[in-house]
Amino acid sequence: MRIETSPKKIVQKFQRLIEEARPIRASKELFSQAKPFADFLSPEDSFPWPCPGFEKEVTVFLMKEGALGVGLWLAPIAHEILPESEITQRLQGLSDVLSRIKNPDVSLQLIFDAEPDTQNARPDFAKDSTGFATQIARKRFEFLSDFAPNPKHGLRLFKRRILLTLRVAGDVLTDRKGNHFANSSEQEAAARSFAKRTATVTECLANLNGCLVAAGFAPHNIARDELLFFLRDTLHANSMRSSSIERHQLPSKSNASLSSQVLYHSVQMTPYGIGCGEDSWQAASLLDLPESTTPGLLAKLLALKVPHRIVINIRPVVNSKDLDTKRYLLKNAEDAYGLRQVEDISAAQTRMTREEGLLAFSMHLFVRSEGLKPENIGLEKCADSGLFRSVLAEVTSLLGCLFIEETLCAPLVFASCLPFQNAPEVMTLVGRESRALAQNLVALLPLFGGFKGTQTPMVQMISRGGERIYLNPRDANGASHMAVLGGTGAGKSFSIANLVVAFMATHPTSRVFIIDKKTSYAPLAWLADEEGGATFLNPPQNFPNIFEGVIRDGSVDEDRLPSLVNLLLTAIALLSPKAELSATHTRALSDSLRLTCAEKSRQSGSVFDKETGRVVASANKQVRLPRLSEVVNNLPAACDALQFAPQIATQLAELLSPYVGQGPYAKFFDAAGNIESKSTPPLLTLCDLDGVAGDPVLLVLTVQAVILEILRLVKPATDGTPNPPSLLIIEEVGVLSSESPALVSFIRDAWKTMRKFGVTCVGVTNEVADYTDKPGPKEIWNVSPNKLILTQIPDAISAMETRIREGKNGLVPTLYHCELLKSLKMVKGAFADAFWMGENTQGSFVYVPTGFDTWCAASDPIELATLKQVSSEVGLNSSVENPMFQAVSALASLFPQGVRGPGGLRSLTEQEKKQVVALALTLSVSNSVSTDFSDGVGG
Repeated sequence: MRIETSPKKIVQKFQRLIEEARPIRASKELFSQAKPFADFLSPEDSFPWPCPGFEKEVTVFLMKEGALGVGLWLAPIAHEILPESEITQRLQGLSDVLSRIKNPDVSLQLIFDAEPDTQNARPDFAKDSTGFATQIARKRFEFLSDFAPNPKHGLRLFKRRILLTLRVAGDVLTDRKGNHFANSSEQEAAARSFAKRTATVTECLANLNGCLVAAGFAPHNIARDELLFFLRDTLHANSMRSSSIERHQLPSKSNASLSSQVLYHSVQMTPYGIGCGEDSWQAASLLDLPESTTPGLLAKLLALKVPHRIVINIRPVVNSKDLDTKRYLLKNAEDAYGLRQVEDISAAQTRMTREEGLLAFSMHLFVRSEGLKPENIGLEKCADSGLFRSVLAEVTSLLGCLFIEETLCAPLVFASCLPFQNAPEVMTLVGRESRALAQNLVALLPLFGGFKGTQTPMVQMISRGGERIYLNPRDANGASHMAVLGGTGAGKSFSIANLVVAFMATHPTSRVFIIDKKTSYAPLAWLADEEGGATFLNPPQNFPNIFEGVIRDGSVDEDRLPSLVNLLLTAIALLSPKAELSATHTRALSDSLRLTCAEKSRQSGSVFDKETGRVVASANKQVRLPRLSEVVNNLPAACDALQFAPQIATQLAELLSPYVGQGPYAKFFDAAGNIESKSTPPLLTLCDLDGVAGDPVLLVLTVQAVILEILRLVKPATDGTPNPPSLLIIEEVGVLSSESPALVSFIRDAWKTMRKFGVTCVGVTNEVADYTDKPGPKEIWNVSPNKLILTQIPDAISAMETRIREGKNGLVPTLYHCELLKSLKMVKGAFADAFWMGENTQGSFVYVPTGFDTWCAASDPIELATLKQVSSEVGLNSSVENPMFQAVSALASLFPQGVRGPGGLRSLTEQEKKQVVALALTLSVSNSVSTDFSDGVGG
C-alpha cells in the first residue's frame, strides 16, 4: 500500500479525523433556554403509505429537514426459558437484515424504554358486576399498581417498550428566499426526491418486517398519536402525566406540526442533564465493548430497578478504507495490543468480503431521576449525585463494559436519541460512534423482557422482570385444564383462592366446584353464599346418586356413560385388584346399563291399574333412576344379546356384589330414586372429603361420584343454550392413587367431557410423586396443557432431575427447567416465585398475596371463628349488605397476614374486634356508593 506523502492530503486526512472526533465542548446554543426544546424535535407530519408485508398502510413521519421515518413496536424476547441456540437463531435474522443495509441515507435506532407502570386504566373484569370477586380483583389491581411508585420485596412494577425506527435522510428544496418550490423544475425535483425516499423506505421496511416476523418479534407500526404520546412520556415527569392525564392523552391535531404538540411545559437543559418537570434525565455512552459478547447479554439489564432507557443508533459504514490504513500502520507492531488490533482488522475485512455489514453504532444509557421521590434529587444537583454513578457501576458490573457519564453534552446526546433524530451529521457531532460487524452488534441489542404471561386478563401477577402480567388457562388452544404442584408452605391455598376469585371476576355467571379434604375454602363459600348461593357437600352424609342424569330424553346419555362405566370398573379394581377385566367386560357392563335405562324409560310411560289389573298409559311420566342391583340383574340378558359367554355376567356380578344388596357400600351405589329435573348449580359448591378420608375405597369413589354429579350439572340444556364457563378444583389429587386403568380412563373421559362443556379442571397437590407415579394424578398432569409449579424443596427438584436423566417423566422437559425451579424464591407471608408452563408461553413470576388472599384461604379454626364473629357483629346493622364480605375486607386491610401473636395465630382482642367492625361498617358505606368500576380496560 502506497504511503501518502503529499502535505496537503495529509492535512486533509487530519482534518477529517478531527471532524469525526467528538468535540471537547459543545456549542453554548445547545444549552440556551431562549430557544424552545420543540425546535430540537424533528417530526413534523405523517402520512399513510402502503408497504408489502403489512395488512394496513404504515404511518410514515416527515421530518423538518425532509427525512422520512417509520417506527415499529417490537415484542420483547421472553428469554428466560430459551436456550442460547434459539436466542442466537432469533438474533441471526436481525444480523442478516443489518448486513443488507448499504444505503448511506438509511439509519436505524433501537429504543428500549423501561419506566414505572403507572397506568390508571383498571382491568375490564366484569364491568357491570359489583360482586365480591370483582371487587377483590380490582383491589388486587390497585395493590400491584402500588409497586410502581413504591417497590416492595426488591420488586418494582415496570412497563417496558421496544421501538425500532427506520430513518431515510432527505433535504427540503427551497429557493434563496426560503420559499418552497419556487418553480415547476424544483417541484419536479422535489417529487423525484420524495419518490426516491419513499422507495427506500418501502424496500428497507419490507426486508426489516419480514425478518422481524420470522424471528418472532411481532412488529407493529407506531401510529401518529402513539409517537406523540411516547415523546410526551419522555419529556414530562411521571407526576405531571398523572395530574394532567387529559392533556397528556390529547390526540394530535392535523393542522399543527407534531413537534409543536409534544410539550405542555418547558424543558430545562444543562451540560450534565435534562430537566422534565420534577424529573430529570442523565446520560451515559458506551466507550469500550465487553471483552466477550453472548446472545442474551443485555437481558441482564432487566435487573435495573430505576426508570431507564437504552438507545442504540445504527448506520451502515459505506467507506471503510481507513481499515487498510490502520492495518498498514500496524504491520510492524510487536506489542500485544497492536497485534490484537491487526488480527481484529483482518478478521473484520475477511467477514466483510462475505457480505457481512460493517456498522457504525453508538449505545447510550439514560436514567430518569424521579423528583418527587424523597431519595432522589432535582436537576440542579444531578452533577454531584452519586445515584447515577451507582447505576453506571451496576451496569458495568452486569455487562462487563465501560459507560462514561455525559457531563458536557448531555442535551445533544439526549436529543440525538429521540425517535428519528439520529441523523448522520448529528451522530458525527456527538462523536460516540464505534464500529462493529452486524453479527457482533446484535448481541448488544436490548431486546429482552420478562415473562409475558397470557394475552387474556384473569389472574394478576408480576413477572420476575417486573412487568404486570396475566395468567389465564383458558387461553390454551385446546383444553383449558391445569395441574398445580405446590410445595408445602409455598402458598398453594392462597394461589388457588386467588385463581377462584379471578375466575369469578372474569366470568361473573360462572360456577365453581371445589373438592377438598379439610377444606381451606370455607370463606369463599361463605362469600358466595351471600350473593349467588353455595352448596356444602359432606360425604357420606349427602352422597350423590351416580345414576343421576344417566337417562336423558328417554334414553341413556352417551356422554355420561363412559365415565359411569369407568367408575364401576374402578370400584371393582379397588376391592379386587387381581381381577382380570377385558374389553368384553366393559362392553357387557355398558350394554347392561343401556338395557336398564331402556326399561326404566318404558316403565315411566305406563302404570299398573289395580281396578282393571292391567298396565295402562300414564299421564304423569316419572322416570325412576336405575339401581346398581338392577344393572347387575340385567347382565345375563346383555351378555346373551351380545353372544358373550354367561360366565362374563357371573364374574361381573360377583365383583360388584360389595356395592349392591347387603354389601358394605350398597347404600351409596344401590340407592333408589326418581329422576329430578336438571338443577342449576349455585355460585360455588364445596365438597369436603374429610368424612370419607378414613376409607381409601370410598374416598376414591366419592371423588368420582362428585365429578359425575358436576358433569350432570354443567351439561348444556337440550335446546343448545351453552352454560357459562365453570371451574372445577380438586385439591389433594393424590387421593386418586388407585392403580386401576379404569380410573385413568375415567379421568381422561371426564376431562374430555368437561372441556366440551366449557369447564376448566384444576388438579392440585404438593407431592411430585403424585404426578409422576400415581396413575390418576399422572393422567391429570398429562391431560392438562397448563402447569403451575410453586417453589419446591431441593429434594423434590433433585428427584425431577434424576427422572429426566433416566429418560422418565420429570414433569418439566429439561434439566435447564430444573435449574430455573431452583432459582425460585419464597419469603413466607411476603411473596413466592412460581413457574408457569402453558401451550403458548412459559416463564416465572412473583406471587405477592394480598390480605384478601389470606382471609379467602383461611382454614384454621381460630381464623374461621374470627370471620364468623366479625361478620355476625357487622350483620347486626340491618343496613349492611353482605356482612361476610365487609368482614373479610376489614380483616384484609387491618390484618393482611392474619391475626398473629408470638406463638402464631390468635383471636382478636375486644379492642381489635371493635376496630375491625368499625372499619367494616365504614367500608360497607363506601362500597355501596362506589359501584361503577367501568372506567378502564385491562391488558
